[in-house]
Amino acid sequence: RLAFYSRELGTDSGRVSALFSRAAAGEVALRRAVVGRDALLEVLRTGRCLAIALVDLRLLRRSALSAARSYTGHYVVLVGVEGARVRYRDPAEKAAELWIHKDDLHRARTAHGTDEDLLLVAVAGPG
Repeated sequence: RLAFYSRELGTDSGRVSALFSRAAAGEVALRRAVVGRDALLEVLRTGRCLAIALVDLRLLRRSALSAARSYTGHYVVLVGVEGARVRYRDPAEKAAELWIHKDDLHRARTAHGTDEDLLLVAVAGPG
């Protein structure tokens, strides 16, 4: 199942590296780090950041489990936390807001294949 990626990895790796170099030269702060579940939840609770997360769709949505047998990468936008639930937006869904338990999100976000890819984006506050 990783054969698909091995064919494209060389070209894609160079393209992505060049984009990160361009971003680092501008006003974009780039850091490579591991962001654990609790740290991510704390950042989301501040309301000053949202996160774009790569997840395994099969683990995000139970209905996708039967449709796909292997890792299915999918990006969602994490926008807030209330208690043990994380509010997110999914560009492939009609609903404006969706909710997932923090443990289910963690499993989907840290599944094999995601590399735990995560972009934190600062958002402007009110006023």
